[in-house]
Amino acid sequence: MQTKKDLVVAIFDLLKSLRSQGLVYTEIRFAPQLHTQKNLTQEGAVRVCTAGLEKFYKWQDEQQDNSYPLHANLILCLMRLPNREHENSLTVRLAAKYDQYHVVEIDLAGPEGPIPNRAFSPFFKDAKALHIPFVIHAGEAAGPDSMQEALDLGTKRIGHGIRCLESNKMVKYLVDHNMTVSNTNLPK
Repeated sequence: MQTKKDLVVAIFDLLKSLRSQGLVYTEIRFAPQLHTQKNLTQEGAVRVCTAGLEKFYKWQDEQQDNSYPLHANLILCLMRLPNREHENSLTVRLAAKYDQYHVVEIDLAGPEGPIPNRAFSPFFKDAKALHIPFVIHAGEAAGPDSMQEALDLGTKRIGHGIRCLESNKMVKYLVDHNMTVSNTNLPK
C-alpha cells in the first residue's frame, strides 16, 4: 500500500467489512513510515488514511439500514527497527498534529528481541510531553520483563502481553491497575 488510492481503498474496505460484522468501534494501527516508497510522505500517508475514514463516514451516513454506526480511529506505529530514529520522531510529531483528526495514540510495533523497549524512551518522553497516549507491544517474543519495562516507560496499554501468564506478579499488577492488554491468542 504505497499510493493514495491503495490506502483509501484499504481503509474504506476494512471499515465497511467491520461494520458489516456489527462492530461499533475499532482502531486501525499502521506505520506511516512504511508507506513512503512511492512518493508519499509520512504526513501524506496520515492525511490519506484520515481521508479514507471521512469517506467511510460519509458513506455510512448515506446508508438506510438499521446498523449501528461504526466509529474508527487511527494509531500511528513507531517501528522497532534499527536506524529509524528520524522516522519514529516524525511519527510522534504527526500524532500530535493530527490528534483532532482521528489519531488517538502511538504504538511501538515490530519484533521485540533485537531492540529493547527502553531504547525508545526518548520517543515516549516526547509523547508524554505532547499528551499523546501510547501502547507498547511487549510480552510476546520477550517475557514479562519486557512488559515491566513497557510499564516503567509509562504505557497504559500493552499489545500482545501473552507471556504475562508466566508471572503471577505481572498478572496481579495488570489486574490491580486495570491495565489494558490487547491479545487475541490467549491459551484455552
